[in-house]
Amino acid sequence: MFGWLKGESRCPVAPKLQAWLEGRAAWIAQEFGIERLRDEAVLPNDDFFPGEYNGTEDDVRRLFGQVCEYMGVDLSRVDLRFYKVGDRRALTPLDGWAWAVGLYQDKDGRAVVQIEESQFDEPLSLVATFAHELAHVLLLGEHRLKGDEEDGERVTDLLAVFLGFGVFLANSAAQSNVFLGLVEGRESSRLGYLSDTELAYALAIVAWLHYEGMPAWANLLRPNVREPMLEGIRWLTEEDQNTELPRGRRFDDLGVKADAFPLVRHPASAHFARESAEQGEDRGNLDHFSLGLWAATDGHFDEAVRELSLSIEDDPDDAEAYQQRAQAYLGLNRVEEALADAEKAMAIEPDDVASHCIRGKALVRSGHYDAAAADLDVVIAESEPHGNEIEQLAEAYFLRGLIRALREDLSAAIRDFTRSIITVPYRPEVYEARAAAYERQGKTKKAQLDREEAEYRRSKPPQ
Repeated sequence: MFGWLKGESRCPVAPKLQAWLEGRAAWIAQEFGIERLRDEAVLPNDDFFPGEYNGTEDDVRRLFGQVCEYMGVDLSRVDLRFYKVGDRRALTPLDGWAWAVGLYQDKDGRAVVQIEESQFDEPLSLVATFAHELAHVLLLGEHRLKGDEEDGERVTDLLAVFLGFGVFLANSAAQSNVFLGLVEGRESSRLGYLSDTELAYALAIVAWLHYEGMPAWANLLRPNVREPMLEGIRWLTEEDQNTELPRGRRFDDLGVKADAFPLVRHPASAHFARESAEQGEDRGNLDHFSLGLWAATDGHFDEAVRELSLSIEDDPDDAEAYQQRAQAYLGLNRVEEALADAEKAMAIEPDDVASHCIRGKALVRSGHYDAAAADLDVVIAESEPHGNEIEQLAEAYFLRGLIRALREDLSAAIRDFTRSIITVPYRPEVYEARAAAYERQGKTKKAQLDREEAEYRRSKPPQ
């Protein structure tokens, strides 16, 4: 009689994210086999990781071997190396991620996993990092992905979840440095790339595949993941009105029925795509500069660099071409080259505020915060809060807020994040950054509201 008081369950992610997650889940099942997805979850206990852990290098190597075993990666195929935060000598020239906690490379046919040494004291985060990097070995090292996919890092996280490491990925986010993650240029401000609700729905699918209903490991998850996961499980167990079967039944033969879950773009990637009418436009008469802009807008940064380089050959004094190529280099995480192009643009047009913004962003990514703050102050002082300059103004407030947050000046950081949101309200990473700052201040309700807004903005990017 009063059943309506209970309310209907719902999928914890928006339809576009649901389609992406289900499509990639089917692809993973097809690539690795549905039974791999039904292996038991790996948990942070002595059953899976016996022995004392003291954070020594030997302990880390032992832990790495255990994760390799559970991921199905031959330990003899992988070289494990260590580096310290900011030590670029440990990285190759193509790696602009001096602040990353983990890196994967294919070097002379061997997989190389590099781990930042501060991770040694956080075994939970360390296992999550190992799982992510070893998922790269399975995807890139075995040529299942090419490396230029727009959703490649998210698929890597998703594979780690489906191979049993979802609890580690979900909980390690709370221990990651949110602000450094955003400085690195990640869309999602966490140790991994999937948002809380994306992780939650992925884990709900895992629970269904294990026929567990509410899995015993649910109580190990952070509430921000556990609650939407339980909602997702409830939603999957309810009957679909069209089939009169539980919604989750369509996952039972996921690998076999992969075509029923077509691959679609992740909404955050689709934001950079042109509408179909624009994609059909004839580009044959466009010059190299315009072609470079098209490529950068579509997220094809390698192509953008090639076209803009040709444009610069035609006109070496075009400051805007250097600006745009610097942006493309940043998209490729080639930070030093981006900084060099920003400097060239500044030399050609010293008063161009856009060059200050791009150079400031490159300086933030390279860890030169004082110099970056000086450039960002110029952008904020001289940009108009409307028209073509509105995006760079919002970016400058956001980046200056990150610098202040890293220096623990949280009140000033929150003011900058708020100004960025007022200027351009649709960027989820700014809400995530402000949420982290509120969290550090102990303002958990405000932090939660901002995280919810970030999830909403991520699921509904601007057209």
